[in-house]
Amino acid sequence: MPSEAVLEQKSVAEAALAGEKPADPQAVLSSGIQDISNTLVEDFKLNDVLRIILETMYRAMGFKRVLLCVRDARSNEMTGRFGFGPGATELARHLRFSLSAHPDNVFNVATAKGWTS
Repeated sequence: MPSEAVLEQKSVAEAALAGEKPADPQAVLSSGIQDISNTLVEDFKLNDVLRIILETMYRAMGFKRVLLCVRDARSNEMTGRFGFGPGATELARHLRFSLSAHPDNVFNVATAKGWTS
């Protein structure tokens, strides 16, 4: 499970909105990497590791939202699974896009390059 140090820190964006000094991104990334490493040496669920990775990105990088999408091989679509940030859960529930409908969009180009490498 994620360390309390990472969970208690506000994201860069949250801190800025609250008029507070944001957490040190390097410290948040280091803590997140340690959490991931600790999780991987125990019995773990992939979903837990993915959540730690997304939360670390959200808190350290200052993104407004981060979402995890997975490819549905049967429909050749990307679908949202979960995320962090304002409205991310609802957005992930509704996020779905085809990988074959528009072959020149940024998602298709990025995923195509990843599959052919």
